Amino acid sequence: MTNTSPQTLESLISVCADSDNFHAVISNLQSLHQYLQHNSSPRCEDDYLKLMAHLLENYLDTPKQLFLRQYLGEMIARQAQDDYSAQYFKQRFTNAEILDLLKNHRKLTGRRLILTSVDYDRQKFKVKTCLA
Repeated sequence: MTNTSPQTLESLISVCADSDNFHAVISNLQSLHQYLQHNSSPRCEDDYLKLMAHLLENYLDTPKQLFLRQYLGEMIARQAQDDYSAQYFKQRFTNAEILDLLKNHRKLTGRRLILTSVDYDRQKFKVKTCLA
């Protein structure tokens, strides 16, 4: 997908945003990730984060969402210059929208969440952070 046009990417995002089809969301996330590995695109990065937030909001149960929030909040807080700022980030991100959390995580750490394994039958997946 390294030579994908912006119109194609836009249609991929709209297909996933309008449905809760797990397979389509995963497939498009993986395609966007492949595209971003070879191309720099702020718009594509934004679309990737929106789609990842959609996946996390719709397919992670509440305890796993809370754990992910805490983990990402701590990673962001480590980037803070002082303890007060770190505490502020930890508190702020416990209640923030997942998309906002992902955007701040990407901006402050230079990392993004990626899929590491997917079970299509049970609609389960694993994510990890990696340098973008």
